[in-house]
Amino acid sequence: MLTNAFMIVGVIVLAASLWAWHRNKRTTVSEMPPLWRGLWRWRWVIGLALGIASYFIHYPAEGTTDRYMVYGVPFMSFAFDQKGHDYVGPLTVPALILNFGTWALLPQLFFWVFSGFWSWSGNPEK
Repeated sequence: MLTNAFMIVGVIVLAASLWAWHRNKRTTVSEMPPLWRGLWRWRWVIGLALGIASYFIHYPAEGTTDRYMVYGVPFMSFAFDQKGHDYVGPLTVPALILNFGTWALLPQLFFWVFSGFWSWSGNPEK
């Protein structure tokens, strides 16, 4: 199922992003290449925008007899069937919070990976 695959990837990305956030606390702007310094300063604004946008991400899914519009990537938050009936439950709010956190921390993961490649390459230009 696509929903299960999204959830597994979501757990991995969220854990990696939290780790990256922890590691990025030690990085200073002067350690970044000049091209990335501006983006580094805006990483939380970008993350906040992605977190807010996560509430509007949806995808179609096939059920046994109906088609559904599933909201929430990577964690399924709620769904609507083709008749307009909604499917929510006690995990809707936690899934919305996890989606927001996953998308808001995603820039941290990208910058952590980039800074790792930058330091591994031994590029002396800063």
